[in-house]
Amino acid sequence: MLAQQVRFGILGPLDIRCGDELVEPGGLVPAVVLGLLLLAAGRAVPLHRIVDAVWDDLPPETASHQVRKAVSVLRRRIPEGDRLIVTQTGGYRIDPGVGQLDAAVFTGLLGEAQALEADGRTNQAVDRLREALALWRGHVLQGLPGSFLEAAATTLDERRLEAMEHCFDLRLELGEAAGLVSELRSLIAEHPLREAPRRQLMLALYRSGRQAEALEEFASLRTLLTAELGVAPGAKLSALRDAILRQAPELDGAPSAVTAESAEARVRQGLGVPRTLPSTLSDFTGRRSELARIAELAGQTPTGPAIVVIDSMAGSGKTALAVHSAHQLAHRYPDGQLFLDLRGHSGEHPPLDVGTALDMLACSFGVPAEQHPGTLVGKTALWRRLSAGRRLLLILDDAVSADQARTLLPASSQSLVLVTSRNRLPDVDGALWLPLRDMPHEDGVQLLRRALGPHRSSGASAAVHELVELCGGLPLALRLAAARLLRRPGRRDAELVERLRDERKRIDELYSPERSIAGALARSYENLPEELRSALHVLARHSASDLTHQQAIALLEAAPRAAEDILDRLLDANLIRQDGRCRYAFHPLVRGYALCAYHPALVTEGGCRGPEDPAGRDHRHRCAA
Repeated sequence: MLAQQVRFGILGPLDIRCGDELVEPGGLVPAVVLGLLLLAAGRAVPLHRIVDAVWDDLPPETASHQVRKAVSVLRRRIPEGDRLIVTQTGGYRIDPGVGQLDAAVFTGLLGEAQALEADGRTNQAVDRLREALALWRGHVLQGLPGSFLEAAATTLDERRLEAMEHCFDLRLELGEAAGLVSELRSLIAEHPLREAPRRQLMLALYRSGRQAEALEEFASLRTLLTAELGVAPGAKLSALRDAILRQAPELDGAPSAVTAESAEARVRQGLGVPRTLPSTLSDFTGRRSELARIAELAGQTPTGPAIVVIDSMAGSGKTALAVHSAHQLAHRYPDGQLFLDLRGHSGEHPPLDVGTALDMLACSFGVPAEQHPGTLVGKTALWRRLSAGRRLLLILDDAVSADQARTLLPASSQSLVLVTSRNRLPDVDGALWLPLRDMPHEDGVQLLRRALGPHRSSGASAAVHELVELCGGLPLALRLAAARLLRRPGRRDAELVERLRDERKRIDELYSPERSIAGALARSYENLPEELRSALHVLARHSASDLTHQQAIALLEAAPRAAEDILDRLLDANLIRQDGRCRYAFHPLVRGYALCAYHPALVTEGGCRGPEDPAGRDHRHRCAA
């Protein structure tokens, strides 16, 4: 296997791939050694500096020997590692070839963008910058420990921020405004003290007719800078605030001549091609049959757009599957790869209305907000015109209904649309319906092992196998379990298993500061009407692992037709399941959540009524039996 086939990724977690195969570094020390060599690619790194990077200021007596052993491990594991990793006097050097190191590709694309901008080809410069920024999967060498590595990676992280800010400046120059707001807010959330993104957001808001919000951004930054650093916003930001207050004409920018027709022309010329896919997970695991079915459909020649509807319960990895598949197939759709969050179950915001979604799609093709039609009919016509005849890949993520997704389908038979939803959506005509099942046990073990990383590999232990069972093969639950173990390195796997064995407490254990199983399921539960919440709670309290059709109807204490309607609606919400024998069952985590979820009709002053009370429950269960 040739060395040119090996690709190294440091713009995120360390990633080594040979073709499509992931190459494991062989442990934490080899991973840190390789990360440091890749940061200095083409230059020798002294042995003492490698020792400092691995152990900071507390190296063991055998540090030099362990580094040499780590280099030997890397040379064995990486194809043609002996040629790539070179021994020099007092140290080592790695020499990746062209296109083998993502950081080098990133730097090359920045250079191309700079040359294109100097030549007056701003649209193409923006495309190069976006292509460069799409290489990033997180912070440089994310997950590898050591202050030395962190300091060495700072320069690359700063170049990424500068490239993002410059890309926003160019897009503002080209007339974009409303379409930048959400991207700029995300950047500001990560770097709240940087003034450049705040200036760009203020300008984008002002040009979108949101003057008050633009001024609020200035006030918010001023408060933050005063509290954190004791300083005021810089002169440029203050001048922009004053110009917004007096509605200075120069803030409007040059009149834009971009129309639907010119946006179509830009796509035909290969300019302004929209690429808004999120990065794929470096440790994506399993789902081979689903990926194969999507790829097979994409290879066919349909009379309309190829559509795949991926549905399942919360946390099953629908979005991860769609994004991973989209990256694998992106080369087949050169006219654009788009991602649109329809917010069907965001919790914080209502579902995205179709008109706003159509505006966002038009913005991605360079049509300024001020030139969008004012009616839904007009917006739909514009989207069909922009998408007609294009080879597009579109992800409609978290759709709440078939109607929401149907209007957004591109008017091209050469396109692929991946729709994800927590609700069953068999009503999308002409679509491949792909319900996502729990991960097979071995895939779950592999995912858990990858999430834990090379420094805590315990994939073969009995506790890990039970952990996968207790999580019900749910990817989100497995990642949360791994995060709990990583946050407390001293905790044994068996301790977490013991905590998760209690079905009612299991939900509370699977959380992190940013996300949780309870939070994910709550967004599905809260979308239900009161009648279905009550039915879900009643069914979950039955002690059997599954229920026959007759038992479920008896428990619900409703007329047969009404009870069947309730069961169908819970099936459509992917909160209960039905097998080929017409028996109903819960995913164990959904059952645990339903047992503890708040329900006004089932709460006393003392708290949630459990299955041991009241007498009415006993009557229903006798009828079901």
